Amino acid sequence: MRRLITILLGATLVGCAGVAHKQPVLISEDSKPNWVEEYELEDSTHLFFTGISTKYAEERKALKDAKYDALAKFLDYCGLHTKLHEKYISQVHGSTANVLSATTKIETQLEINSEAQVGQFRIVRKYIEVYSGTRGKFYKMYVFASVPKIEVARVKAWQKENDLRKIAKLNLLNNEQSEIIEQTIEELKTVQKQLGQLTFLREQVVKLSADNKELITENKQLKEIFHKDKEKNKELELAVKISTEQNTKLFNKNQILAENNLVCTNTLRTAKGNEKLVKYWREKYHNKNPIQALTSWLIKNDDDGMGLTPIND
Repeated sequence: MRRLITILLGATLVGCAGVAHKQPVLISEDSKPNWVEEYELEDSTHLFFTGISTKYAEERKALKDAKYDALAKFLDYCGLHTKLHEKYISQVHGSTANVLSATTKIETQLEINSEAQVGQFRIVRKYIEVYSGTRGKFYKMYVFASVPKIEVARVKAWQKENDLRKIAKLNLLNNEQSEIIEQTIEELKTVQKQLGQLTFLREQVVKLSADNKELITENKQLKEIFHKDKEKNKELELAVKISTEQNTKLFNKNQILAENNLVCTNTLRTAKGNEKLVKYWREKYHNKNPIQALTSWLIKNDDDGMGLTPIND
C-alpha cells in the first residue's frame, strides 16, 4: 500500500513538472546595436535617450512602450513630475479639448508612426528582439530618441505656466472656498440662532409641562378639599338639623317651663295672698288653731242667725 502511494506521488510530481511554463527563448538573429547600451548623452545641440519595452505579444505594443519609456526619461531629465508627463504630452499636441483621456491621446500619438514626435522629441533608431514561448512569439523593443536642447526650456516654461495656472486655480478655489466658508459661517450662525430659539422653546415647553403638572396636582388637591368640604357640609347640615331639632325641643321645654313658672308665680302670689289672709284671720281669731277658729266662726254665725257664735276667750 505504501509503495503504491509512493508511485502515485512520484507520478504526480512528474506531471506537475511537465506542465511548468518555459521562459521565452530569443530567436532573432540580429545582434544588439551599440547604441542600446553605449551612447553619448548629448552633443552640442541635442540630448539622447533610449527606451526599452517589456515583452509583448504584439510588436506595436512593444514599440509604444519603448517610445513612452524614452519620453519619460526625457521629461524626468527636464524635472517634470511623473504625474505631469501625460498632461504635458497631451497639451503639446494641442488636443486638450478632445474628449479622449490623456492616456488615450498619448497612445494614439505614439502609434502613428515610428518617428512619432512630442514637441521636437523624435525616435531616430529602433531595434527589436523576438522571443519564442509556449504561447507564441513575444517582442521586446529598443528605441533611440533625439530631442533638441531647446526643448528642455520649453518643457520648463510649460511647467512654470502649468504651475501658474495651478496657482491661479488654487487662488480661485481659495476665493470660492472663502465665499463658501463665509456662507457656511452665516448659515451656522443662523442655525445656532435657530438652535437657541429651539432650546428656548424646549425650555419653555419643559417649564409649561412642569407648570401643567403642578396645576394638575393643585386641581387634584382642590378636588379632594372640595370633596372633604362637601362631606363636612353634609355633616354640618346634619349637625344644624340636629341642633335645630334640639333647639325646638328646648324651646318647647322652655315654653313649658315658662308656663310652669307662670303657674308657680301665680301660685306663689296666691300663696302669699293666702298667707296674708291666714295671718289676718289668725290674728283676728287670736292665733287659734283651725278647729278653734272654725268653732268661733260657727258660733258667731249662729248669733247672727246663721250658725254657732264663736266664743271669745
